[in-house]
Amino acid sequence: MSLFDDSIPANSEAVRLGAQRIRELKTTLNTLLGEIFSAADGTFITGWIQTAMIDALQVTAAKLATNSVTITKLPDGVFTADATGRAKFAPGFLTPPLVTWSPGALATSGTIASVDCSTGLTFASTLTDNLTITAISNLQDGQSVIFAITQFSGGSKTITFPAAIKWHGGIAPVLTTTASHTDLFSVTKVGSTLYGNFSQNYF
Repeated sequence: MSLFDDSIPANSEAVRLGAQRIRELKTTLNTLLGEIFSAADGTFITGWIQTAMIDALQVTAAKLATNSVTITKLPDGVFTADATGRAKFAPGFLTPPLVTWSPGALATSGTIASVDCSTGLTFASTLTDNLTITAISNLQDGQSVIFAITQFSGGSKTITFPAAIKWHGGIAPVLTTTASHTDLFSVTKVGSTLYGNFSQNYF
């Protein structure tokens, strides 16, 4: 990949020296660009570990003296090499790992002063008695929290949500009374308002 035309007339010493300087700059720039672009077609190279990049990250005495070097051993198999010997990330290395989680535990009876959404956005409970949630805290604007509430094995227990929640139709839901059936409740925060929704009678 070339940025300059070599055909500069050299009919004076000043022009000759200028042309020489331009050629030196051209060589330097083309070398640097060669770290970013393929010399064949100018296609941007992704995933390659270039020599210039490695040199810039060298561990020096000065860096060590200022504690500005952090060294972390990468797991085996992170890098592979192509036919020319250049290193690249192994296939799948940059793919996000599978995230597994479990719903947060919720009290099975009594009164909960506040459900803290900074600890999770899904909570589950199998009631043993009536349950009251007086507040929902740390729910961010645009976030939703889900409650999976399973009825007591003997049935007929209730759940009460914070009065500040606006439910569809203006009516707070009543927990399914059938033993061992589950209802799902969601609360979404928009601005400073909490909106509630629900689907019921899963078994």
